[in-house]
Amino acid sequence: MSIPTTKGKGISGRYKDLERWAKHKISPPDSATTDRPPAATGASGPYNAKTALTAYLLATSRNSALSVQPAVSRPAYVPSITLTTPPPEINSASTEQINSATGARVLNQRPQSILSASSFSSNPTSPSPTPSIKEDVNVWSGLRAFANVLNGCGKLFGPLKPSIDTFVGFVTAFEAVAEKSEDYERVRKELDGIFYDLAGCFSTDIHPGIRSSIIKLAKSLEQEMELICQKEYQNTTQRVISALYDVDEVVKSYRRIQSCLERLSLNANVNIWMIVSEEKTASHLLQLAPTFAAYFNSAESKKLYRDECAPDTRVQALERFQVWQDDDESEKIYWLNGMAGTGKTTLSYTLCKSLDETQRLAANFFCSRQLADCHDVTRIIPTIAYQLAQFWFPFRYALSEVLRKYPDARTRRVSEQCTRLLFEPLYETAAALPQDLVVVVEALDECDDPAGVDEMLDMLLKNAYRLPIRFFLTSRPEQVIRDRMLARTGHRENFELHLHELDKAVVSADITKYLRIGLRKANVTEAQLSILAERSGVLFIYAATVVRYVGANNFLRSSSRLQTVLQASTSSNGSEKEMNALYSLILTAAFDESLEPTELKEIELVLHTIVCARDPLTVRAIATLLGLETSSVEIALSPLRSVVNIESDTDVATTLHKSFPDYLLDPNRSERFHFDAHLHDAFLARRCIILINETEPSFNICGLDISDPVDPKASKLSSLAKKFIPGYLLYACRYWGAHLGTASHPHNLFEEVYALLSTRLLLWMEVMNLTKRLQSEGIPLLLQVKEQLVKVSTQGETNEMSGRAIEIKELIEDAYDFVDTFLKGAASKGTLQIYTSVLARWPNERPMSSFYQKSKFCV
Repeated sequence: MSIPTTKGKGISGRYKDLERWAKHKISPPDSATTDRPPAATGASGPYNAKTALTAYLLATSRNSALSVQPAVSRPAYVPSITLTTPPPEINSASTEQINSATGARVLNQRPQSILSASSFSSNPTSPSPTPSIKEDVNVWSGLRAFANVLNGCGKLFGPLKPSIDTFVGFVTAFEAVAEKSEDYERVRKELDGIFYDLAGCFSTDIHPGIRSSIIKLAKSLEQEMELICQKEYQNTTQRVISALYDVDEVVKSYRRIQSCLERLSLNANVNIWMIVSEEKTASHLLQLAPTFAAYFNSAESKKLYRDECAPDTRVQALERFQVWQDDDESEKIYWLNGMAGTGKTTLSYTLCKSLDETQRLAANFFCSRQLADCHDVTRIIPTIAYQLAQFWFPFRYALSEVLRKYPDARTRRVSEQCTRLLFEPLYETAAALPQDLVVVVEALDECDDPAGVDEMLDMLLKNAYRLPIRFFLTSRPEQVIRDRMLARTGHRENFELHLHELDKAVVSADITKYLRIGLRKANVTEAQLSILAERSGVLFIYAATVVRYVGANNFLRSSSRLQTVLQASTSSNGSEKEMNALYSLILTAAFDESLEPTELKEIELVLHTIVCARDPLTVRAIATLLGLETSSVEIALSPLRSVVNIESDTDVATTLHKSFPDYLLDPNRSERFHFDAHLHDAFLARRCIILINETEPSFNICGLDISDPVDPKASKLSSLAKKFIPGYLLYACRYWGAHLGTASHPHNLFEEVYALLSTRLLLWMEVMNLTKRLQSEGIPLLLQVKEQLVKVSTQGETNEMSGRAIEIKELIEDAYDFVDTFLKGAASKGTLQIYTSVLARWPNERPMSSFYQKSKFCV
């Protein structure tokens, strides 16, 4: 007896070979003669089908002519089909018929003129045959019936048929040789029963809206066939052998397939009713008035230059998103936040594109102040609900019922929108929905109603754990949003990402890659790329603006424009417009006219101080330096979080990118937000001097042992300095001279300088010496102050200094000599040598001796 092989037919064909040889107890052909029909071997002894199959599979796996190839390639993404016009009136009569092809009972309730499932095929050729199943009417009869239905359904079931054929092939081979357990038989019967029900449902007319459910099932089946056979083997044939021996794994896989089929069955049942009520449903959905411009890939999005990440960039962030998506136990809400220009929109676009291609993007809404209705928070939930209705059929029906009861739900406040349009239909259809769907809402900070955003976040955060879908939200760290999201508990790295806190070296490398790709037509050199990347810092928006500016009109003037950008201090006049608009938008919102004048003044003081600070300051240091409460500074910083970064571990506040201070200091760019840095430097110089003059104790600030004039070891000294010298005092001691040097009208501050040098110079020396800065910073500071005094005091008509100016000059000169003397000898012994060595021996006629009484300080 000979059985023909199915050489070249793929994995399902190979399964048919196995089943035939097993059924007829025929030896598989050896590896050298696989083209010859196999010979019967029943006379040579008892036949072991599993052993024979194993031998055959191992043999043929070494034969390149018969190497097993995947039977079906992964289907390409096909958008859901929707009716463009409502169907005509329908005949609502219901009758029960027996389907001649499957023997299944079918509910015949449909509009007479709707297209049948087979009519969706654009190619009327006969379908490809489905692999046969073991001819036992009681085994897999439902699967057999469902496969027969798919053979005649044309393209509507196109994504599903190849997956079912492969599954049939696996079942055929497995049933022929595997040793089944009771658990296996129980699962098989349940699974086959669902196939039987589906055969009945799909024998009727099918609404094209169910296509997304079919695609999801097809992908799930593909994944299961890959999972069940992959194991640790590299060779497809070896994977099949492994599967034949592992019944428990097959049972687990069947269970997962059963879950997918149950969802499809629920969808199919809803399908019957939706065919009847499609006209009303379409009418109901139109009541939602969705904002189509808010879709991530809308026609309007091109005007805003939305696009996906450049190849091999933002890998770290995208990997974290993937981990969150794939973890069934992770939080239902992920928050991506970042300061202005850090690339949130591009990352969101990339995520949406990926989710869309894998049928996991349930809905999306990209907020934008530049597009009508895209900044209205009341449009978000209705638009999401509309998209979910297009994406998933059961939700469509459930939402239609809600809209029938509450036709004006779209016009209600955001909390009621969430309940009626989102939560209720989701609860009702949760069993039919896959658990991996994601809704993306981008740039919540762009909405013009912070209270509405807060209301929506409150509803989502309270109810997300009960919903069958997940939410991916992005925003700048605006106060309302930030406060809501930070109230959550748990491992934040699993559901939260702050873009501005990513490794700056990694971000810089990504920006360089982006610039290299974006400017390739401009023939940019590596040296030029390096300059542009350095200027970009961590701001993708700067790099993107440069690319658009240089590449305008298909790089028509790229050479001259590139040179303009490179020669400018920051960005060129043409390329900086977008940055100006962005910063003006943020500051307009921050300086809200509804705030009290004192509140506006505090915001202004804090912002200007951060810009003018010579070294980054903590929030507490800013508060002390400005004479404000720490809480007041925190409140003032809240509306500035999009342009001011506060490091979570150090509480240091800085601007994220140099372009922001440049914007503020250029009156042509910032207009009403411009401020005079020289005036603020004068203010800060005065505040620094006041802080030093008010510090107590003014002697031995670190409490060193007076009996031991030698300073402790470096490690202990450093810890003492950190303990007793607060950050604001160290800043004041280091930079009072720097602020004085750039202050407007510095002569108005020389009385304060005189007070400092005559009462707190020794304290200043202690602080600078204990922190190892007296030599490197203290001496240059005193020289700078002296030079400035002389310059300012001799600018009059006589070119002569006044008597008071001469006194101050003499004190500064003596102070300089005092410090220099200490550094040249006594400093190496210890800080307290300021008193015991230098002051004790200082000439009595010198200004320092007259101001610092030796009896008080000498120890």
